[in-house]
Amino acid sequence: MSEPPILMTVAERRIDYDSAQHFQEQLLRALGDGSAVLIVDFSGVESISSVGLRALVVAAKKSTAGNGKIVVSGLRPLVREVFEISRFDALFPLYDSVDAARDALGAG
Repeated sequence: MSEPPILMTVAERRIDYDSAQHFQEQLLRALGDGSAVLIVDFSGVESISSVGLRALVVAAKKSTAGNGKIVVSGLRPLVREVFEISRFDALFPLYDSVDAARDALGAG
């Protein structure tokens, strides 16, 4: 890996209809041209709705097109359950912490 991963810490406590657009804009800005490796730190997120998941899908499409990668860290139990029920755990590698994600990416 040539460039170190970019860390994006999600500021919103809840990713829902009111905050999903801002969340999506943050993701796309952090990805740049799509070639970045992005660690999304969800440790402060208490809930996510379907529109929040949609924002992740939009970012994943950009990342895939640009040969980048998105990994997710720090999911609280309720948010992890949403990821698992919606099968997002198959779309995004999930790590318990930012450090675990960095280690797995070889950037620790």
